[in-house]
Amino acid sequence: MYTQALDLDPKNIVLLSNRALAHTKMENFGLAIADAEVCVSIDRSYAKGFYRRGVAELGLGRFKEALRDFRVSAALRPNDRDAVTKLKHCESIVRRQAFEAAIAADDEPDIFDSVDWKGMALEEGYEGPKWEDEGITKEFVERTVESFSVGGRLPKRYMYRLLVESRAVLQNLSNVINVTIPRGQHMTVCGDTHGQFYDLLHIFEINDAPAVDNPYVFNGDYVDRGSWSVEVISTLLMYKCLYPHRCGCVRRKCTSNDGIVCLTLYEMPQDIHYPQHFVLDVF
Repeated sequence: MYTQALDLDPKNIVLLSNRALAHTKMENFGLAIADAEVCVSIDRSYAKGFYRRGVAELGLGRFKEALRDFRVSAALRPNDRDAVTKLKHCESIVRRQAFEAAIAADDEPDIFDSVDWKGMALEEGYEGPKWEDEGITKEFVERTVESFSVGGRLPKRYMYRLLVESRAVLQNLSNVINVTIPRGQHMTVCGDTHGQFYDLLHIFEINDAPAVDNPYVFNGDYVDRGSWSVEVISTLLMYKCLYPHRCGCVRRKCTSNDGIVCLTLYEMPQDIHYPQHFVLDVF
């Protein structure tokens, strides 16, 4: 409706601002920025135009650009609680990033160089699927997924190994990959899973799990919201290792440091701890 209205009145900044909001809610941040930029080009005193652009920039993780817009928006409307809150949030992030950059060492060692999963013993009493040294197998993946469905967990040795091996697979891939679907074949595109492991299993029941002849592209946002984030991301990484070119995993904001993927909040025994920075560094 906003688009139809703008066809009749293309310089209506209220309509442009509202459409930018709609785009932001659908995570179409680029389109939201485009509409907001038209707003501010028409009226530099229109605070909502700067605010809408700032929110979209924030969604893309472009914090300095968002900070610039929130400063203008807050200056134009100092009593706007949302603008002031977003401004303070952005200032906090930019300060943290500046501090981290200042203390970072140029020759800081790769954290994965310190991981010796081969030297880790399996937990006493572990009776789950066995990951043999020769590499990941379809049987291991399927049995592990089945174990997850009844409350099972990967032991520490296997979790670290999964992170190390999936990172090696991802490092060998380009940042942007063109996928060609031959005539008569198919590609399943799976939307956000958001930690809903049993929904993911339901998809596999309907459409079968990833395989050489059943390729998938998973559209990011694998974790948070649901209560089974570790099971979801572990399952997808196992399939990525098993079928590197038939299981695509799109990187989204939730898999970045600023996405604040708090997998360490997962309820695990205190002696089994999967550090968040190892998980994030995979991506």
